[in-house]
Amino acid sequence: MKVLRGRFPITGNITVDGNVALNGTEQHELRKKLPQFVSYVGQHDVHYPTLTVKETL
Repeated sequence: MKVLRGRFPITGNITVDGNVALNGTEQHELRKKLPQFVSYVGQHDVHYPTLTVKETL
């Protein structure tokens, strides 16, 4: 999902090689269409000690 959305950090010795596609649609086209039917949620939750559970949600 990070690669499809363009959120994968390509720095240092990290590379992505090959074609990225979903159901035959290339990554550059998917970046325009993904927000219409997919949502990306980050892996790290942020919890503020001053908020209640309800306020956090």
